[in-house]
Amino acid sequence: MRLNVTIPAGALVIVADHNKSLFLKNDGKALTPHLDLIEELQADANPLTWQQGVDRPGRTAMGDRRSSYAETDWHELAASQFMEKTAQRITELGEIHSCESFVIVAPPKALGQLRQTLSESARDKIFLEIAKDLTHLPVEEITDYLTP
Repeated sequence: MRLNVTIPAGALVIVADHNKSLFLKNDGKALTPHLDLIEELQADANPLTWQQGVDRPGRTAMGDRRSSYAETDWHELAASQFMEKTAQRITELGEIHSCESFVIVAPPKALGQLRQTLSESARDKIFLEIAKDLTHLPVEEITDYLTP
């Protein structure tokens, strides 16, 4: 299945999830794009939660009321930090390559996190958002999927 979208010439196309981000640039034309890989980011290894958290969650008591703190979800924390790193890199690469528009392709949750962490100037350059996970595909298949 193809999406048949237009990708502006010179646009930065970001294909990301919580573990991997691909930064591609359209060196072709809007109707005949040619996506070239500029950079790839990989998340750091993230061990199982039980291997990371060793203490039991804390507890508090105030008078007759007692409560406990939720255990930290280390995987969720690592995913959020990786999205922040990706957002920062989008801004940097956009400036380095003088990109006027961004196309962001990511699963819905990652897309939402990216949108929240992007700078205002980067958010203003978003041309298109696609809620889809394509990080497992090679660049040629990503190009085929996005274009007519």
